[in-house]
Amino acid sequence: MNSNERNKITAECETDSLTVIREVVDVRAAGAEVDVVVNALEIEADGEVLEEVEVEVHVRLTDGRLPRAKRYIIKVDTQKLVTEHSHMTGQAILTLAGNVPPKNHKLTQLFRDHEPKSIGLDEAVDFCAPGVECFVTLPLEQVAGDAAPRREFELPSADHRLLDLTKCVWETVLDGKTQWLFINKFPIPSGYNVSEAVVALQIPGGYPGAQIDMACFSPALVLSAGRSIANLSNQAIAGRPFQCWSRHRTAVSAWRSGIDNITTHLAYVTSWLEKEAVGQ
Repeated sequence: MNSNERNKITAECETDSLTVIREVVDVRAAGAEVDVVVNALEIEADGEVLEEVEVEVHVRLTDGRLPRAKRYIIKVDTQKLVTEHSHMTGQAILTLAGNVPPKNHKLTQLFRDHEPKSIGLDEAVDFCAPGVECFVTLPLEQVAGDAAPRREFELPSADHRLLDLTKCVWETVLDGKTQWLFINKFPIPSGYNVSEAVVALQIPGGYPGAQIDMACFSPALVLSAGRSIANLSNQAIAGRPFQCWSRHRTAVSAWRSGIDNITTHLAYVTSWLEKEAVGQ
C-alpha cells in the first residue's frame, strides 16, 4: 500500500461514540495493467471487535448489522475473499476478485430478503448492512453490437445468482408488457442443425409462483435426420424472430411452487430437445 491518509471525525450518538475514518486505499491486483486507487470507509464504534466475520454466513444468523471485525470475508461468485475494510467501492471489489479492468465487468449485490442490486464502479458497498449476502460478476461481453446485456426487469435473487454463476450471457427484455428472459449460447443437444442457440422464456407476472411454459429458439431448430418437428410456431419477440415449441406440463410434471424455477425449467426444455432428437 503506497498511501494511507486518515481523517477522523468523532460524533456522539446516544450511548455510542462513532469514529468515521476515510482512507485512500491502493488496490493492486495480480495481472492488472494499472493501479486502481479507490476510496474505502471504515466505521469504528465502542464495543467488541471480532477477529473475522464471514458476511454470507453471519447474515443468516441476524436481521441487524454485522458486528465490527478486523477482517471481513466476502463471497464474489465462488471466491471467498478477505478484506480489512467494511466498506468498498464496486471497483475495489471487482479488482480484489481479479475482474480487471473493472469497467469491463458488471457487479451485482445479492441480498437475503429482497431483489438484487447493480453496483456502480464508484458506488460504496457496506458489507455490514442488514441482509447483505454475496456478489456475482458478469463480463460485459458484446451482445447485439456494442450493447451490454439488457436488464429491463428484475428476476428473483435466486435466479439471478444461478444465471450469473453459469457465466452465460442473459438478458431480461420487455416486449410491450410481456417479460422475456433471453439466454444466449444455450447448448443444443446433438441431432440438430446448430450446437447452441438463444432460448427465450416468457416470465409470467406471478413468477415464481406462476409457472413458466414452453420455450422459443433463435435460430430455428431443424433435425439433422430430416424429420419434421410437430407443434411449432414462429413469433417475433422484441423484434427478433423465434421458433416457439408448444410443449406443456402434464399432471405428472406440474409446476411445483417453491421448487421449480428458471433452472429446473431449462432442464425440462433440454429433455424435450433430447427426446425429439431420438424420435420419442
